[in-house]
Amino acid sequence: MALRGEAMEIITKTNTSSPWEAFLKTGVLRLVRFVPRSDDSAILIGQPVDEVLDVGAAVHAGKEVLVQVFSGASVLEPGAPTDKVLTIKKLLSPLAQEEVGTIRCIGLNYAQHAREAKMELPTIPTLFLKPSTALADPWPAQYTIPKFSLHHDSADYESELAIVIGRTAKDVSEAEALDYVLGYTAANDISSRFDQFAQTQWCFSKGFDGSCPIVSTKLVPDTNALRLRGLKNGKILQNCGINFCSQGTTLTPGTIILTGTPAGVGFSFDPKEYLRDTDEFAVEILPHIGTLVTQFVNGKNESKNAGDSNGMKGLQLQIFRQIENVSVPAKRMAEKQEKIDYMTWSNEKLIERVTQLELELGSKNQSVMTTPPKKTYKKTRAARFFDPSKYNTRLIALKLAYLGKNYNGFEYHAGTETPRPTIEEELWKALNKARLIFPKDTHPLNPGNVNFEGCEYSKCGRTDKGVSAFGQVIAVRVRSNRPLAKKHQEEEIEEQENRGSINTYPQEGGIGIQAMPITPSYSQKKANIEKPPTPSIEDADYEDSLNFDPVTDEINYPSVLNRLLPPDIRILAWCPFPPIGFSARFSCRERRYRYFFTQPAFAPIPHQLEQRKSSNTTLLNADIKDGWLDIAAMREAARLFEGVHDFRNFCKVDPSKQISNYERKIYYSDIEEVQDQTGALAYVNGSSFSPTSDAGSEGFPKIYSFTLHGSAFLWHQVRHMVAILFLVAQRLESPSIVSELLDIEKNPRRPCYEMATDTPLVLWECIFPQEGDETRTDALHWVYVGDGPNNGESKYGTAGLLDDLWEMWRERKVDEVLAGTLLDVVAKQGQEVESLSVKQRMRGRSQRVFDGDNTPRLQGVYTPVMRKPRMESVHVVNERYAVKRGFEDSEDMKNQGYRRLNGQAVVGNDGI
Repeated sequence: MALRGEAMEIITKTNTSSPWEAFLKTGVLRLVRFVPRSDDSAILIGQPVDEVLDVGAAVHAGKEVLVQVFSGASVLEPGAPTDKVLTIKKLLSPLAQEEVGTIRCIGLNYAQHAREAKMELPTIPTLFLKPSTALADPWPAQYTIPKFSLHHDSADYESELAIVIGRTAKDVSEAEALDYVLGYTAANDISSRFDQFAQTQWCFSKGFDGSCPIVSTKLVPDTNALRLRGLKNGKILQNCGINFCSQGTTLTPGTIILTGTPAGVGFSFDPKEYLRDTDEFAVEILPHIGTLVTQFVNGKNESKNAGDSNGMKGLQLQIFRQIENVSVPAKRMAEKQEKIDYMTWSNEKLIERVTQLELELGSKNQSVMTTPPKKTYKKTRAARFFDPSKYNTRLIALKLAYLGKNYNGFEYHAGTETPRPTIEEELWKALNKARLIFPKDTHPLNPGNVNFEGCEYSKCGRTDKGVSAFGQVIAVRVRSNRPLAKKHQEEEIEEQENRGSINTYPQEGGIGIQAMPITPSYSQKKANIEKPPTPSIEDADYEDSLNFDPVTDEINYPSVLNRLLPPDIRILAWCPFPPIGFSARFSCRERRYRYFFTQPAFAPIPHQLEQRKSSNTTLLNADIKDGWLDIAAMREAARLFEGVHDFRNFCKVDPSKQISNYERKIYYSDIEEVQDQTGALAYVNGSSFSPTSDAGSEGFPKIYSFTLHGSAFLWHQVRHMVAILFLVAQRLESPSIVSELLDIEKNPRRPCYEMATDTPLVLWECIFPQEGDETRTDALHWVYVGDGPNNGESKYGTAGLLDDLWEMWRERKVDEVLAGTLLDVVAKQGQEVESLSVKQRMRGRSQRVFDGDNTPRLQGVYTPVMRKPRMESVHVVNERYAVKRGFEDSEDMKNQGYRRLNGQAVVGNDGI
């Protein structure tokens, strides 16, 4: 919710007192209403910590949005700010339905829109109303296009600026009008054009439930400076500046006024740009306000769909069911709508009406006509019965790589729906389809939800959404080509089937080979366990099994899985002999990460065109050019991470794990240059773009990576570390900020700063050394794709691994070359850069902050990290979570909670 900049001055001139006025005196200028991640049942009010963040766009992009919580329960009575800072899970409309009496709308307020609609501009404002039930939440809530209107295919959008009234108003003069405005926000006045054009009043066509989603926004000092855009699936359809409601009517606090839409609505295009199933429409009002995203789905017949995620579809079905069942009032309305004087219609409208009627007639005929099934002479192929009990199994390790941009992280979480699949889900489907694992009660072609029970499955790194990996490792027990003992083949099959037990555990009569433990302490622990008898070489039942080569005679696991996995997930190698007691998670003693970034970080501006910096810019970055990074300072800060430190100020706290030990060991931390060839962007080497105004630079842009080797990592630890390094690199912070944040005695609570974006982060390698090996050399024996006799084609041949990767690389390389060449072409066009000029702004420019994303964030006046609001301490977060789950305290949850909930021993504090 964006509050007016003049609000403080206005309050000093009025004598009336209200919770709204008391709130404005606090100086807070924007609010959001949201559901926090920590409590799905709570609805809170608060102020975003980032002063310039586009909250709607950030939530839609899956970014973390921190909010300082207020004590009130409504934007009309928000109360005072508290010390609590929480993360948004779901963004809500700033006002609840019960807080809004009506939504008042101004029609034909833009001359261009009136012309495209072929309507005369009204001499007095055209006003119509929408009910409060038209109010809905933004994305991920969905707007359901009513089922009865799908026949007309006329659902249309209208991007609008919305005004929210903060004080009771009646007969207010134009001069006093803004004194009653609480704030501004973005709105989408979704309309049914068929119903609108079929009658003279618009309330029915624009009053469907959920047709007015609103998202809260930021400070707006001058609405004339705003720019409004409407984007359908990313395509710009509306783009315009923003250029009588209380007379005789009382406007109560919470009343919403929609100010009209500019030109570019869907019905004005040829063909029509109407809204259909799966479409996304974004209303963007910049600067200051932000983006409202709405996703559209078609209405359905089934009443079971009434409980949609937006909480609104049930209301819609109740209202529209009367029309669908042709009740008496609805029938009369329909008859009245049919009595239309077509003589007054223009040729364009008549053609559009005839087209709609033809579509309706065609759909009715299709529903009546039945198409006989086509005859086929192909024999139906019966599914071949697969008996897992006939196959030997073995534990192997797989090394895989994936590009994480299109995935919702590596780990699958049961019961959690995600907009994109996880890497584990893709592995699960491929392993089942290849029948390499035998989960209980699953079908290979439709295995259902991920459940690796019975497969001895473990994973090394649990990368988050958007993060890639080039050396991820999993362990899993899979089907093997090694024959079972003949005795088992003949006598044990029936017993296996009678048990009804299907899993991938070692079969009776099977042989497996594993390497010696890499952890001596594990060997001592298992020394007294009874070992299974070793089959004799002379035993005829085991002859075929013992003559089996465990590598050359085995299934080519990487090749089989690579044929079934998506092209951006590839198996690179497999380990035939994992050590005894091997776990991909707990046997790993070192994980290596790399975070890639460019130098310059974003497009630099010629010296003479740069706006001067604000007067209160920190002295550290007063002499550094925007876009360029101080690599030396960044490297100095990075090396401060090395050693054993408490990293609680460089991670997110996950109270469900009740971690109390945040100490981690970093072996290596540095900034390394990466070899790259990007000659098309050589223009940034000119003297006008150089980091200093003295001379030109050479060899830019360059690619660097923050390279990190550590024993283990906490949740989002690397991205928090990178975020601080970027602040140092822009000279917004000193390298000593790292030491300050590592000093938990002095700073036990983490400041609220944004972590770096996810896409450039790569889990580079996972290392499994022998216990006590100070060199940390990987002790696993890996067989890479192409290794072994007569196997080179799987790496370099047609449809081989490199062939697949080349196809993926070339597509992205061509995109890179085209984009880079376009940059270079545009940079050389027009006048010489030295002759260009710009008008200096009075207020100076906002600080642009690089966080690893494609574009920097506008920060206004930069607030140093140590002056930002602080998160609650780890102890407080853990205690609250434990009590909320029914335990006495955090210690009680650790002592018996995990044992009671998970049926296992109490786990340690590993936060990987």
